[in-house]
Amino acid sequence: MKSAVVQLPGLNRDRDMIAALTKISGRAPVTIWQTETEIPDVDLIVIPGGFSYGDYLRCGAIAARMPVLQAIREKADKGVKVLGVCNGFQILLEAGMLPGALMRNASLKFVCREIKLEVVNNDTAFTRAYDKGQIIRSPVAHHDGNYFADAETLAAIEGNGQVVFRYAHGTNPNGSINDIAGVMNAAGNVLGLMPHPENLIEAAHGGNRWPRHIRFGARSHRRLSFGGYERLSDRIPEPLMRLDLVCLLSAAAFLPGCSSKEKPVAALEIGALPIMERVALGANRCWFKSKDAAFAPYRLAPELKSFTGTPRILVVKRNAPESLPLLVVQAQGNPAKLSAFGPLMQDATISVRVNKDVSHWARGGRDC
Repeated sequence: MKSAVVQLPGLNRDRDMIAALTKISGRAPVTIWQTETEIPDVDLIVIPGGFSYGDYLRCGAIAARMPVLQAIREKADKGVKVLGVCNGFQILLEAGMLPGALMRNASLKFVCREIKLEVVNNDTAFTRAYDKGQIIRSPVAHHDGNYFADAETLAAIEGNGQVVFRYAHGTNPNGSINDIAGVMNAAGNVLGLMPHPENLIEAAHGGNRWPRHIRFGARSHRRLSFGGYERLSDRIPEPLMRLDLVCLLSAAAFLPGCSSKEKPVAALEIGALPIMERVALGANRCWFKSKDAAFAPYRLAPELKSFTGTPRILVVKRNAPESLPLLVVQAQGNPAKLSAFGPLMQDATISVRVNKDVSHWARGGRDC
């Protein structure tokens, strides 16, 4: 999937979105500056969140009048998919590419918390990977997310199936009419939503499960995320899935979506980051949490940041974590190539153990 991320002064979620798209698709998006009048051929254009132009006049009002928005409009008119998140949603509304408006939150306060969403319409290019009525979770962070439309517009979008997401279970954070959290245009290729799906792709940000089986083209990706290095998804009821950028974008690219069945995946068929997520989980569980004597003097230090291009785990001295690593296991490329090196690999017993365990975990094994 080829994607583009729009960059405007004041947007502060562009790097998050770039990291998310790179992690999900295995391909870094191109970036489009506000003055661009042409956009390369892509499958998806994303306008991320933030505070474009400091939210002066109205949120998104100035950004909507930048040259790049006309270029986006032209692409959308040709059927290219456009996703606006938070401030991106506000910009699309101000540009007239979506119906309705966003006002100050009913509380007149900035809201930053997790909410629940109902998938109202799953017959769209963005939501075909979900079930209709499915309840999912996502963070929000906004001051002007109170969606409003006049009675005629509201009746039209409700009747046409343009309401895609609603706040569910009494978690409406802003007073939006009809609990509306996300809407699309009549053509179905432009979606705007207030929640931030890109904020739940990393364990450090509270992301605790990927859909269990995502397929991109001919290659399968089983992605596991972790929180505190344990698989939290086992403790989360299946219906309470998070608003997942993988689901949104795999559907948006006309790719099969989020199946609930797990299947074994060969390690070398997927990218570096999902491989190292598996390895990090296995290493923490089998080398450290199990109190394995061979690794008792050491501790795990993962470095899985997706934008580095070389996710890795480090094994360092337990009582001197700031010291040079004694073992490095890393992956590069897509398909991924694994390597392990460092002083601990000079020990024949540990070397054999590391190579065997890492290969096992990378290929989907979970046992020790």
